Amino acid sequence: MRTMKRIRVTAVSSRCARHFVLLLLVSTVADCSHPTTRSERLTFTGRQVTVINARGNIYAYAPAFGDLSNEFTLTEATQQPNAVQTAVATDSKTITVCARKRLRDMYGDEAWPFFYKILSTEKARARLCDRPPSAAVDYTVRVPKQAHLSLFTANGSIHATDVAQPVDARVRTGEIKIQIPSYANAATEEGNITVLFGDAQWPGTLHFSTERGDIELWVPATADADVNLHTDHGTIFTDFNLRGTSSGDTETIAGSIGRGGNRKVDVHVTNGSIRMLKLTPQM
Repeated sequence: MRTMKRIRVTAVSSRCARHFVLLLLVSTVADCSHPTTRSERLTFTGRQVTVINARGNIYAYAPAFGDLSNEFTLTEATQQPNAVQTAVATDSKTITVCARKRLRDMYGDEAWPFFYKILSTEKARARLCDRPPSAAVDYTVRVPKQAHLSLFTANGSIHATDVAQPVDARVRTGEIKIQIPSYANAATEEGNITVLFGDAQWPGTLHFSTERGDIELWVPATADADVNLHTDHGTIFTDFNLRGTSSGDTETIAGSIGRGGNRKVDVHVTNGSIRMLKLTPQM
């Protein structure tokens, strides 16, 4: 079996550990010109993986060839390991990954035992990611086959490829690229979005938006859905049989693909263009 370098696992009380395990990937190598990389692997049978970043990219993939379908792996890469501490919180249902300021810098060595104790509470877990670092860190995750995926970065890009379950991706400044067999939602304030999804049976409404950037969306040609595409300043193109209206720089397409129905696709751009294209099954 292929092995990966293990990162120190910080212990909590045995009672808490049964319900909630905190893994701290602590970087101790001095800053250098090449990124310092740390990796962790664990078996996970829950249904939700969340990755929260402040500065840096997130890359998400299916398990590697030869890995078990329920294995989760995380790789961290940063130029400033002494400024970043990654917290990985897991219980039977969820995994949450986030970048934090180093705890020793915030609280001092004497506060560490208390910190681990309070992280066994729900309120503390909710605040796990409330102190982002100033340094950038890139995360690469391989997601178990059964787990839904939520990805957030304030400044950076998100790339998700071949993840089996739905993906929710949100960025403040940066691009989003998703290519998955399931379906997705994606939003960024500034950056382009490209999404290709293969599941024509998604529930409810899929939302895609950017304030400054273009959106390219590949939708299964067999989908039945109501569609609303709108740009305040830009153009819209689609190879579905849809027609729209325009007024000055504003364009809107509102109509149905296939038989329409309860499924919906909502795309909104403030400054930029929209392309919604047919994804045709390959023979």
